[in-house]
Amino acid sequence: MFKYILAETGASQGGVISLLIFFALFVFMLFWIFRKGSKEKYDAIAKMPLEAEPQSPNFRNRS
Repeated sequence: MFKYILAETGASQGGVISLLIFFALFVFMLFWIFRKGSKEKYDAIAKMPLEAEPQSPNFRNRS
């Protein structure tokens, strides 16, 4: 059945596989961004340009 659908639409298996890999990576990225505990890290990164010296020990001072 799957090969009949591919034959009718003109899509190749490589294109379908690429689309599925891209979709899986996109969903993984969404889970990674919105996981528990990431809000504090992203808030600290967002405030970095406004601070004279970064306060978080995770950031290196590049001078």
